[in-house]
Amino acid sequence: MDMDTASGKVSGADLTDYNAIFSSDHIHSLTVEISRSEWDKLNKDMKDYKTNFNSYRTGGYYPANLIYNGINGTKILDQVGFRTRGNTTRAVPEPTPGNFTRSHFALKFNETFGLNPLSLAYNLRNDRRLFNLRGLNLKYAGDSIAAVRELFAYTYLNQQGIIAPKAGLAKLEIRILEPSGTPKVINYGYYTAVEPVNKSFLTRRWGSDNDGLLYKCLWQSGGPATLEWNSSQLKNGTNLLGVEDWTTNYRPSYDLTTAETGTVADHSVLVGFIQNLNTLSGAALKTYLDANFDMDNYLKWMAANLLLGMPDDYRSMGNNYHLYFPGQGKKGVFIPYDYDNGLGNGWLPYNTASVGIFDVPTSPDFTFPFGSSRSRPLVDKVLAIPEYRAAYVAALEAQLNSGFNYDAYQDFYLKVKDLVGDFDYLGPDGNSPMMATDTQSSYFATRIQRVRDDIALFQGEVSQVSLSLNRGPEFTQLSSGVWKMPYSTASTQDFSLGVDITGEGVAKVNFEVTSPGANDPLNVFAPLTNSDSSPPFATTFSLPFHRGFLSLKITAYDSSNALLGTKIYSDLGTPYWDDYISILNNNDGTYLFRFKPSHFAYGANTVEGVYLRGALTENNGDWNTPIPMTDKGGGVYEVVADAQANQQYKFFVDNGNPSFPGTSWAGDWYTDWHNPLFVADTDQNSIVP
Repeated sequence: MDMDTASGKVSGADLTDYNAIFSSDHIHSLTVEISRSEWDKLNKDMKDYKTNFNSYRTGGYYPANLIYNGINGTKILDQVGFRTRGNTTRAVPEPTPGNFTRSHFALKFNETFGLNPLSLAYNLRNDRRLFNLRGLNLKYAGDSIAAVRELFAYTYLNQQGIIAPKAGLAKLEIRILEPSGTPKVINYGYYTAVEPVNKSFLTRRWGSDNDGLLYKCLWQSGGPATLEWNSSQLKNGTNLLGVEDWTTNYRPSYDLTTAETGTVADHSVLVGFIQNLNTLSGAALKTYLDANFDMDNYLKWMAANLLLGMPDDYRSMGNNYHLYFPGQGKKGVFIPYDYDNGLGNGWLPYNTASVGIFDVPTSPDFTFPFGSSRSRPLVDKVLAIPEYRAAYVAALEAQLNSGFNYDAYQDFYLKVKDLVGDFDYLGPDGNSPMMATDTQSSYFATRIQRVRDDIALFQGEVSQVSLSLNRGPEFTQLSSGVWKMPYSTASTQDFSLGVDITGEGVAKVNFEVTSPGANDPLNVFAPLTNSDSSPPFATTFSLPFHRGFLSLKITAYDSSNALLGTKIYSDLGTPYWDDYISILNNNDGTYLFRFKPSHFAYGANTVEGVYLRGALTENNGDWNTPIPMTDKGGGVYEVVADAQANQQYKFFVDNGNPSFPGTSWAGDWYTDWHNPLFVADTDQNSIVP
């Protein structure tokens, strides 16, 4: 069979129902019927797994019936596989009796549940498909904007002809069949229905070339999936490379999903790819990649991902992608997934709206504790090749010119909103209809302008005016060479800066200060913009009540307002200290918290103890149960504690007050200066990311 990559349609197959499932023009109704005994077993097994492995990530399926209603008619399937899913966000759906919480779910339509492999029943079940699918992933979002954001991202990737999962929208109802005969019906709200990357996914895109090697690549016990060369770890059965076995909590960073658990798999194709990627360079690397990897698809993804602003990816985190190698003589393919962060919202380790097209950083988590030498060869080495660099820029320009703009997104959002109507979007989490509009316009404006400016500079359409920051006295240069300004105010704080210019014709310089943080993941306060139209081009800003990171964009124009040059300085503010990092997600339900009292003028003899205090899983949400931290050397105190995203915490320094640890909690409190997420009130509690 032949395939059309852009549509994902294999010649000879009727994919009408499949395409309808993943169309934003329709909403589908899914009802899962499960017996009380199986439902209770699902919840208990997750809790037992947490006890054994400190994680809820069970992998077994539970029998359930599925009722579909929608554009594809009414379909009823019995004995469907049903389970929870998710890496760090998986939740027990009924943690205590009657307390229902949202979780991500997976449906497997061809689960055999122990049928005899030699029987006709087994063959019929194993071959069962629904809408040309073996299964479906159901992903919830914390709010309606997050759900539409992910739906938009998958739709956009497929519109650009990038090989990626498709996604649609479904409302989920779970009916627990009680022994009394009366079902317990729970409205779980709306879910993003995401196409699984599995054998059926491969068949729809590669036809008969569907028997290749499919790796799921994400941050697991072996660390991030960076594609760096590591001869000792790139062997079957290590934490880096193997075949997942959820029963023992073995989860390699490169998981060969097309192999059976327990298989002694041959990984020579992936290992060879990684070795060549790291040892070759320049023209030799280009020759190898052109022959062995779909670079057109990959470079288009790099461009699309930059525009979408999704940071939890290969580029920043060594995370959330698949690699597929179809077989001898066929090119390997990069397949992205997981788009719940992006478009200026969600988890943002850097300013995704204003970052330069060649300047996407690695997350601080990416380099620690593995060392600052961690690299991203499929980014850094690829963009060092002039032809690939130019193709990446061309892909950015083509996508900007083909409809990536706020109006297109807003039309998409309003279409989904009209489909949803007044239905309670978040199910058991409360009465939460969709918002009337969204808050993405500032992201699109900033992202598009920065990309167009960078394209113009790359293409040589503007003069190469060189801009460099002439910092005011408030800035200090660290030993690493990075300039920082400690910024934590209870009122306002002034700071001054200027710009040194090499080149002619500058008539005006714009200065724009932004600060990523808690109130709005893009900007804590509205961007502050000042201009100066006369040399020496300087300005002063008064910053509002806040603490955290600062980013500065300097843009130079000539007398006709034509762009001459631009320069971005990211993270000019805290963390003022570069000798430790906090907070770090261990991806097992725990986080590493660190604090250094000496940064706040404490001497060794003035610290009786340092404690982590907060409403955390570790202390059952009790602020009055302190969690002691240990001095690990150099005056840096740390503790590993159970915690979940959005829980709040602070650090407490016992300064010898005799009333400690009484109810007064006399002593000194500090937010986590290394964590940009905090509650924007006078307490400024830090928020677990």
